[in-house]
Amino acid sequence: MVVGAFVLLGPYVGGLVVWLMLAVDSFGGLARPLTIKDMLGFPFAGLIGYPFGAIPAAVTGLIGGALSASIRSKPLWIVLVTALGGLVSGMILGWSLLFMLPGVIGAFVAGLLALQVRPRWRN
Repeated sequence: MVVGAFVLLGPYVGGLVVWLMLAVDSFGGLARPLTIKDMLGFPFAGLIGYPFGAIPAAVTGLIGGALSASIRSKPLWIVLVTALGGLVSGMILGWSLLFMLPGVIGAFVAGLLALQVRPRWRN
């Protein structure tokens, strides 16, 4: 369930982050006002994250799920999977802010969703 949460949500959020980074950086920033076309196309921009982010998200979910049973604190687990998302994205996709920042933000959002389904700590 944890891996599914990460693979379902992480790459989509990461794709949106990449789109925003490219829109602000490569396309000259938000020099012109956003149009209706821009607003309607934004939700579809996240779909580009799946081909690139599915494997890093699955690895992050696997490791986060495996460690979940030994980490009682929810905030600590969120911090761990967030950092892990950036690290795994960097290792698989490349050590660039363009890959690592979407991995961090995608892992954070997916981790929040996975809090409801993560394995619980042992006594």
